[in-house]
Amino acid sequence: MSFKEEDHHWRPGTRFAVEDVQGGVLLKPLSNFPATSLQSGLGCVGYKGVAKSLNGMQAAINDEMARSWRK
Repeated sequence: MSFKEEDHHWRPGTRFAVEDVQGGVLLKPLSNFPATSLQSGLGCVGYKGVAKSLNGMQAAINDEMARSWRK
């Protein structure tokens, strides 16, 4: 069985992790996205309010989960 790069949407330059598995090797394409930090990712959301505490965030998540289960 043979595959073409179009079968998996691989493009020239795709990098792979190679794993030794029973009966052959497993190729896993590596992410094309550069490594980033949480701070740089959150910078794009534009939130300008007061920072939320972890407890405040958990309470909001719990409230939303409870609300969605009541639907």
